[in-house]
This record gives sequence, C-alpha cells and structure tokens, in this order.
Amino acid sequence: MRVPPAHEHDLWCRWDDGDAARVLNLLCRNAVAVDVLAPFGIHPALPVLDPARCTAYLLEGTTGRDDVTARVIPRDAGAYPGVECHPVTCFGMADGAAVVFYAHPHAALFTDDPCQVREARGLFARLAGFTGP
Repeated sequence: MRVPPAHEHDLWCRWDDGDAARVLNLLCRNAVAVDVLAPFGIHPALPVLDPARCTAYLLEGTTGRDDVTARVIPRDAGAYPGVECHPVTCFGMADGAAVVFYAHPHAALFTDDPCQVREARGLFARLAGFTGP
C-alpha cells in the first residue's frame, strides 16, 4: 500500500509490501550514476550496483561493499559536510533527470522534485570535494 504523496513529485512506498524494493531495483538497474550518502552503512535494500557508476560516502570505520566506489569521510576532520543530514541516495538517469531516495524506518520516499534534486547534487559535490580524489 502506498502512502499518499505530499506533492506531485513524491512517491512514498511502504517497505512491507515490496513496492520500495521494486522501485529501488529498477533505479539501481537503470541509473547511469548513483551517489549514496551512507555515513553508517549502505541501506541493505540497494541491490547489487557496480563501482564504475556508484559512489558511496561512508564515515571512516564504516564497512563498505565491493560493488561501490567508497569515499571515506574522516571522523576527525571536524564538520563533515552532509553527514548531519538524513542518509540519501541520488540516482542520475541517462536523460539528465534524477530521483532522490530517502529511507525511513517504515517507508521509502522517492522524489524528482527539482529542489530536492538540486540539494542532493550540491551535497554530493561538496562531499566529493571534501573526501578528495
């Protein structure tokens, strides 16, 4: 059962009916670029990706996965740009569009809201600069 959207750009899916996993699987298969802010570990519902198109930003000491390119956010660097944010994933599609995914305990939010996409892309640009090459 889907939760009613907050606005036209949102899709809320409950975890218990399988819709969230199906949407994630579709996005993971079709995105040309996937950026993941996962300070404490990558959400287990993200299926197998590949390091050529998926970058995960993990807090130092967090266990990564072999199917992503891991970029470490040092614990002792002071302020970590974005780590104070809710974990977020941005799926970049071939046509330039993007979908932002926020995992919540009982539901998943997918949005293509231009403001959310812009904020997510800005966050990942700051993280890329902060974590180096």
